[in-house]
Amino acid sequence: ASDRDTEDDQIVFKILRGPQSGYLQNITTGEIIQEQFSQKDLNRKTIFYVIDPYWEENSDDLEFQVADPEGHSALPQMLELKWSKIELQQDMYEMCEKEEM
Repeated sequence: ASDRDTEDDQIVFKILRGPQSGYLQNITTGEIIQEQFSQKDLNRKTIFYVIDPYWEENSDDLEFQVADPEGHSALPQMLELKWSKIELQQDMYEMCEKEEM
């Protein structure tokens, strides 16, 4: 999001409904994000979605609303996340980078 009159750290993404199969985390602070994060956080790429390893899901979503300090806000938006799962047959594989197998 952008606003000519507002610094990126003042543009806030308010979480209206959080993800169900994981959580958002600020990797710089280690904080689990439950209420909001800023455009500056997104620009710095410090917001990660962490999948709960106990869930068997391959998708999740969350609802958020963008607002500035003056109270201007956009309509609520839905962010949908999808991923693939890869399962290996063995727990461990031996590899050699110098020889063909």
